[in-house]
Amino acid sequence: MFYRKPALSATLASPIGYEALKYISYPLMILTKSSKPVPVMSIGVIFYGRIYPWYKYASVILLCWGIYLFTQGKKTESHSTHESDIKLIMFGMMLVLVNLGMDGYTNNEQDRIFTKYHASPNQMMKYTNMWQCIYQLLFLLAGYIISYEGSELYQAWCACTLSLNLVMDILLFCGCASLGQVLIFNVIQQFGSLSWITISVTRKLFTVVLSVVVFQHAVNFIQWIGVGLVFVGLALDAIMSYISKDSKKKD
Repeated sequence: MFYRKPALSATLASPIGYEALKYISYPLMILTKSSKPVPVMSIGVIFYGRIYPWYKYASVILLCWGIYLFTQGKKTESHSTHESDIKLIMFGMMLVLVNLGMDGYTNNEQDRIFTKYHASPNQMMKYTNMWQCIYQLLFLLAGYIISYEGSELYQAWCACTLSLNLVMDILLFCGCASLGQVLIFNVIQQFGSLSWITISVTRKLFTVVLSVVVFQHAVNFIQWIGVGLVFVGLALDAIMSYISKDSKKKD
């Protein structure tokens, strides 16, 4: 039963994040979500009494600042923004912050379950997904009862029955997502949720860097500084974690 709480927060976080895209651009969402380690660490310290080593804080700051520079380094054409647009943007960013807060709670609660109940990664994945399926099923059934043809369940069923390719894409997506979750939960168990958040945030940067190399996009000096800060943050975390573990083994 203790899996129901992180499953509920994870279930609610995803649609809130997608809803934010109605009000803000994807780059702005990525920029805001790059601060994801902040709520994870804040919730861990305030509600779970966790204490992180200094290099974790320094690494997170370098990562977030580096991604910020890389995202904002490319100059864009200035344009006037109306007051109503600003309100929509602020509302969208508020939704992203709510999404981050729920993700922070989910990751810290999963850390607590791993520590207190010695759950395995497969158990975490199995029972978290089971509870998420229950929550989603209740939501879909409630929508179907209330609006019938206007419900997401009815529209999804119609789309799947009309397109076999869509069904195959969904199955392929589920297979990749399942494999990804196995890897994610193993990372969380072995290295903690903060390490996973660091990997998740920097993954976006590596994707952009690979795109620059393959498609030969222009990258300015400020953006390369951002890349350098990210690699410095990663190196600091990796080196200090190795030194810390090595010192504990000697003691």
